[in-house]
Amino acid sequence: MTRILVLYGTTEGQTGKIAEFLAGTTRACGAVVDLVDAAAHSPDADTYTAVVVAASVHAGGYQRAVRQWVQANAGALRNRPTAFVSVCLGVLQHDPAVDRELKTILDRFLAATGWQPGVTKIVAGSLPYTKYN
Repeated sequence: MTRILVLYGTTEGQTGKIAEFLAGTTRACGAVVDLVDAAAHSPDADTYTAVVVAASVHAGGYQRAVRQWVQANAGALRNRPTAFVSVCLGVLQHDPAVDRELKTILDRFLAATGWQPGVTKIVAGSLPYTKYN
């Protein structure tokens, strides 16, 4: 049976919601899916058929726990199907300068971790206006 890991890092909670959706959709296709917050647990990538990693952009980078997990599991990630979901509200601006900045942040993360996911997707996060003055 296919066993898939959906590992995520979240700061405001939106990436966690996106990861939950990915896990639920994948389960509906018949896979066994483990949904793991990188800050709470560090599973071994070798025990999974495929891995999806989701993290959000904050202050020019992704969550430390995600970066550390990917670095520690980079060898295992090279030997299975993988995907990276980068969550950032800036993708909605459709501004070439912002797009370049997001690509730089993503490229810096991949270079630092030694990982090249099979699929990379940048998706929009959220801005909860009611939480701010």
